[in-house]
Amino acid sequence: MKKLIRFSSMVLGVFCLLNFSVSGFVFAESKNNDEIQTIKQIVKQYEQAALEGNWEELTYLSRDLRWPDRDLLEYNLSTMEDKPEVFKLINIVKLEDNLYKTTIFQKSKNSLPLEVEVPVIKENQEWKLVLGQNLDKTNGDFINLKNSNDYYSSIQSYDFYNNYFLTYKEKTPIAALATSVVYYSITFNTQGSRDTSKWKNNSSSPRIIGWQQPDGGHGNWIDIDYSLRTVTFWGSNEISGATKNFKGAYFESDRPWFSHTYSNIPANDTEILLRISNNDNSYRVDIAGNVYN
Repeated sequence: MKKLIRFSSMVLGVFCLLNFSVSGFVFAESKNNDEIQTIKQIVKQYEQAALEGNWEELTYLSRDLRWPDRDLLEYNLSTMEDKPEVFKLINIVKLEDNLYKTTIFQKSKNSLPLEVEVPVIKENQEWKLVLGQNLDKTNGDFINLKNSNDYYSSIQSYDFYNNYFLTYKEKTPIAALATSVVYYSITFNTQGSRDTSKWKNNSSSPRIIGWQQPDGGHGNWIDIDYSLRTVTFWGSNEISGATKNFKGAYFESDRPWFSHTYSNIPANDTEILLRISNNDNSYRVDIAGNVYN
């Protein structure tokens, strides 16, 4: 009789353990399915907001490695010329808690259609698309260079994205320091240097974000210098250490983005100008962007 009771207790214990395991698995699957459905809806909302030009909604639904500050992200989305027209979910895979990898079919007016990997992270109990993924990190600046051998294309961990966006303002405050935004635009038909925009500088660490697009075929090379200079009565003077070179190959499916924060630039309403130099005379190059100071 004791053996029967002992055997029955063992069977009951195994049954309870199996039942608990199955229940846990079903709960996890249900949770994952709910998360996937939420992310699918966010992708649809992002595409709709892009078509409507709803920049506040786009900013709310996403994070961007190029512009971690939300004010800066919204401003650049609103001024970007190449607007997304198609943003469709192709595939979605869970990588870890609070992190999914999505494959997105993307098409815009001025770019060829392409598939991109877009991480999705959970931030303050809400899911956010992480854009600007295929980026080369050079000297702390993210640059969109698809040809780079070490381009920043692989999906990172949840901790990486979470820490990046949480600590960004401590490392490189843009919106907190920026009191004005200056637009610049220039076209080079050959090699040379030209002065562009001037402004009364408010920050010792102004930041320039912009794009370069050469005429010609796929893979054309870009070699540009961005120099900040103080304006004088007779012209302008070079600021030591205030020239940043940008080079890489242009691809038709993606414009190379230049992004750099300068340091030790005279502030207190000192008049500064941006001089841009085209070091390659092979073809025309269109250049435009913003200075945040």
